[in-house]
Amino acid sequence: MFSSILTILNRCITNTFIFSFSLLVLFGFLRILFVLYGVFMEQISFSSSDFLLTLLNGLKYDARSSAFLVSVYFPLSFILAISKNKHALILRRSLAQILLILCVIIGLSNIGFYFIFHSAFNAKLFLLKDESFTTILSMGFLEFHLAYYLVALILIGAIVYFSYLKILVIEERLMTKVSYFVAHKIGGGGETHS
Repeated sequence: MFSSILTILNRCITNTFIFSFSLLVLFGFLRILFVLYGVFMEQISFSSSDFLLTLLNGLKYDARSSAFLVSVYFPLSFILAISKNKHALILRRSLAQILLILCVIIGLSNIGFYFIFHSAFNAKLFLLKDESFTTILSMGFLEFHLAYYLVALILIGAIVYFSYLKILVIEERLMTKVSYFVAHKIGGGGETHS
């Protein structure tokens, strides 16, 4: 009983590390995209000091988001694993993909917000609560080219979805090989001693 819980905990920690690594890669990609977009739109200077400062400040912001998402993912993943639900693997993967796509939405909306207000997310975001939905929607599509962001969201979301699935397949193969190695080579499984 205790060893099975340790095995489940080990598996959840491994999955959480894979999820964390995926988040770091995704946030790094989105932050570089943000900085390159700012340079392209001439809102961020191309000097190396300004470029690196913007990148480092963005990575600090992303680290907080990443820590929050990992703190949501790990307990839910552990609960799903100990529940012995036959759909736990599918639910855990779906949870991870929803959180990763949420990161894409936040990253792309941060780019759009910066383009409009020349600032990162702040209190100006809440000024839109007094506007009507049709005004916000027409302003988004006509003035700020929201369609480009939606297309980018769909494309990047699909890339993230399939990349994460590929990472999970590689992880499954690796864990199977490690388990086999531990059981048969180190543990001496299958050998007879006389």
